[in-house]
Parts: sequence; C-alpha cells; structure tokens
Amino acid sequence: MIALDVRIPPSFDSAFYRKDKPFLKSDSEAYEHFLSTGKEQGLKGSPCCDQGYLLNFVRNLGPDLMLEIGPGCSPKLKGPNVRYFDVKSKAELDARYRNEPNGVNVPDEIHYVDQSGYLKGIQEKFDVVFSSHAIEHTMDLISHLNEVERVLNTNGMYVVVVPNKKYTFDHFKPVTVLEDVLAKHFDPAKAPSFLLRAILFEANRRAHNSPERHWQNDHGEFTFNKANIQNSIARFESTSSDSVSASGYHNWIFTEENFAEIINHLHEMGLTSLKVQACYNTPFGGMSFSAILTKN
Repeated sequence: MIALDVRIPPSFDSAFYRKDKPFLKSDSEAYEHFLSTGKEQGLKGSPCCDQGYLLNFVRNLGPDLMLEIGPGCSPKLKGPNVRYFDVKSKAELDARYRNEPNGVNVPDEIHYVDQSGYLKGIQEKFDVVFSSHAIEHTMDLISHLNEVERVLNTNGMYVVVVPNKKYTFDHFKPVTVLEDVLAKHFDPAKAPSFLLRAILFEANRRAHNSPERHWQNDHGEFTFNKANIQNSIARFESTSSDSVSASGYHNWIFTEENFAEIINHLHEMGLTSLKVQACYNTPFGGMSFSAILTKN
C-alpha cells in the first residue's frame, strides 16, 4: 500500500526547469517564464513530463497491486502485481494487432474484459490505476471516475496519459467543457446523439496526427466535408449499437488546462472524490500530457 506521506512531483519543478537556464534568477521568474514562453515551446516543467520518468516514479512507490486500463498491444506496466482491463479479450486483441509490429506485445492475459468499458466487474483493490490514451474514450466521464475511485485503495492514485488536442488529430475539434460532462452524466438518454457528435467530429474535423507538424504550426486546413458527414449519419445506426466500435472515438477533447479544470470542478461539486494533484505539460514533439489524481 502507498504511504500516506508520499510526495507527488509537482506540476512545475523550479529547480529542474532552471537547471539549463542560468538567465532565470529566481523560482518566481522561472515560473513566469514557463507560463509565458516555456509551456508553448514544449519546455518540460517537470521531469514527469517524460513518461518513462513518470512510470518509474509509480513503480518506486512499491504498489502491491496495479491496474492498467486499455493496454492494447503496448502495455506500459508489467509484472506479477499488474492486472489488465480492456474492451477486447486477449484473443480479440491478438486478432486486431496480428499484422502490426507491436502485436507481439499484447499481454499474455487480459484479466478483466467489458465491451462497454465499465469497471463494474472488478472486485480487487489497487494502489495504482493507470491509463494511457483511454480516458478520452469513456462514454460517461463522471461514472468512469467513480468506478476508478471504487477500485482504488485509500491512498491510491489514478495516473493518466492523455492526448493533447493541440498536437493530435483532434486539433480542429472544440474542447470539452464542464457542461458537456454534466449533460452526458445526468441525461444518459442522450447517449446516441452524444456518440453521433463524436462520429461527426471525426468525419468532418479530423486533422493529421503528426505531433512534429503540429509543433511547427502546420495543422493542415479545416475544410467542410459534406460527403463524410452524410456517410457518417448513414452509418450511425449500425455503429451506435456496437459498444466496441463506439469506444474507438474520442468523446472528450482535452488540453492539460481544461482537463485539470473539469476534474477539479467535478470534485468541488462532490461528483467525484478524485482530484488532480499534478498535471505535467506536453513536451516538445510529443502529443500527450499526463496527470496524477488522488482520492480526497
């Protein structure tokens, strides 16, 4: 079990940031530089901006049991104290990635499978729950947070790696706002139209997925695509009945700023006990940010 007094690396580490910037003479000057210039340039505000460093931090906590959500063919956590959850079974993942180079990395066992993406069948408790490029696929963000909360031990952490819309194919899509999350949770009858919205965004507002080009301000051009929209509407009925296909869409569109704001507002409203303790910015050339949530 994780110790009560564990120190979570802060979102911004002044000593780390100033190490190669001798022109910054104080911690406050360093933070101001990061907010005004460094963040947009992809300068790392914390060593945890590197996923490898973040994962080593998690492993060094000595957790008794960890759960990785959506490992697919690239699990980030390995070992006898790791359990895997996915919307596809081991056999389905093997078939999905059979012809891809990383296909050999599908875990030997998927311990929990639920096509709807819900963790309701999990009875074990974990010190760490980890997901990479998974939380944006959830159909009901509040329910997902509550399910993670349920399977976490008292001092547990939810560690997430999330695509930053600025540097992915989500670039032209509008960011999620708190009202989107609340509406989906409290009006679940609107689930079909919610899914159609994600499908239409994908059909009409999908950008390229090269982070290198996005960092160079080359996002491509957004153009109205009438044919794609019409085809998407025509296919919607069959797709909406397939929960596994539905899980492939980005239902929530995040930057590190709106992610932390939404989660913490939900916490303030008493809709989740999870709160963002640290959010690590997207490094230059990357497409993701990461965050650590704890129960409070």
